[in-house]
Amino acid sequence: MNLQDIAVHGAWRALVTLGLRRDLERLEAQGVEFFWRSAGELPAGTYLFGARLDGVLLASHDGSEMPRQAISEVILGAMTARSMFVTPKASSFRVQGR
Repeated sequence: MNLQDIAVHGAWRALVTLGLRRDLERLEAQGVEFFWRSAGELPAGTYLFGARLDGVLLASHDGSEMPRQAISEVILGAMTARSMFVTPKASSFRVQGR
């Protein structure tokens, strides 16, 4: 699969790792848009993968050499921006014997 197929023809979804597919679906259900950009102010041959919500950039990563890595990084970045990671409450960490 070449970068043109991945970026322009939507084949990037096949590169989403199994562990992130449900998260991708949840983000898209929240209105997050994932996109590739390869023109404009970018150097020739550069493919930038990104995520935005309501016109605000949540995450982006250069996918020119490793598109699968860029896709994973952007999904994780969007999850962070949307506070999708569960963090334990401080009260659940009690020191034994106190």
